Amino acid sequence: MDARRRCAPATTRSADVEAVLADAGVASCCVVGHSLGGWDAIRLAYRRPDLVASLVLVASWFPLPPMEWAPPVEIARRQGVHAGRAAWLADPLFESALSNRSVRARLAEMVESNDLGLWISDIPSAEPAVDPAELATTVRVPTLVVAGTLDLPGFVDVAAWLAANMAGAVPASPLLVEGAGHMLPMEAPDTFNHILERFLAEHTTPAART
Repeated sequence: MDARRRCAPATTRSADVEAVLADAGVASCCVVGHSLGGWDAIRLAYRRPDLVASLVLVASWFPLPPMEWAPPVEIARRQGVHAGRAAWLADPLFESALSNRSVRARLAEMVESNDLGLWISDIPSAEPAVDPAELATTVRVPTLVVAGTLDLPGFVDVAAWLAANMAGAVPASPLLVEGAGHMLPMEAPDTFNHILERFLAEHTTPAART
């Protein structure tokens, strides 16, 4: 998502991350990707293995059959952005997060601020399509796959697939967090931060931490 909160193709989004890191003078780092950001992180690691020292994929989206999640997308395309946002917020994807009072208001704000451009616009990719299996077997940096036990089954299945097929998946993958749903970093921030800190301590070089 760019500064105008418009979604772009994965190739463009990963290139944006690359540009931000370059502007900040970051030569190598751990990239954490949540939901669709997991796919972006994998593509970045595939394109720039020199830049990505390690990956943490949280409730990651990945273009596999379990990810055929369409109702809010179809509603946005047929009935417009407002209806699409309402359908997205009411979708079972967010059921666990919405039961958490401290998360509910922030989540509603995030959904409302998204123009759903990725759903309603056919934006061509700037790069040729790459087979997902090729990405998984090519990206060899240490990779931790995390998901919540209350997430939609498709995301839990994808976590298992990534853990089994990502060349760099660490033995702890997939790490399932009990009682957390799709918005795991917001629903269980202390648990997630502990997981992230431990992974960084074990699998990231000092240079990549700076």
